Amino acid sequence: MTRVVRRALVAIVGVFVFGVVASACSGGPVAGAPGSAGTSGRSEPAFVDVQVTPALAIVVQNRAAQPFLNVSIVIKPATGATLYTTSLSRLEPGEVRNLSLGNFRSPDGKSLSTIFAFVRPKEITVTAVDRDGGKHEITVPWTT
Repeated sequence: MTRVVRRALVAIVGVFVFGVVASACSGGPVAGAPGSAGTSGRSEPAFVDVQVTPALAIVVQNRAAQPFLNVSIVIKPATGATLYTTSLSRLEPGEVRNLSLGNFRSPDGKSLSTIFAFVRPKEITVTAVDRDGGKHEITVPWTT
């Protein structure tokens, strides 16, 4: 009888510990929040806002007071090493750009829109250079 009670107690404690560990690991950084990727832990806001719309378009908005040059947007899949990229030559202050999945291409020229059913995106990385030559980068998780 005590053996059954011990097994039940061990099972209950195991489930409790698993629940505590899982809930502690589930929260991730929010784009633009202090300590999130691309902000260096400083309390300044992100230089761009990056969102994925329900129609699966990427919306990039310049939040800075100056234009950005050589803006590169990269979609990294959850599996595989192929990155899908597009670039903008200039992004003015406050400007918003809507980019469809057809704008993103792999190094061999394949459009992300044609193979999206087989690729699950993981994150989006935006890099840019300001007019003073300063480099900026932010990485946000893919959320729809």
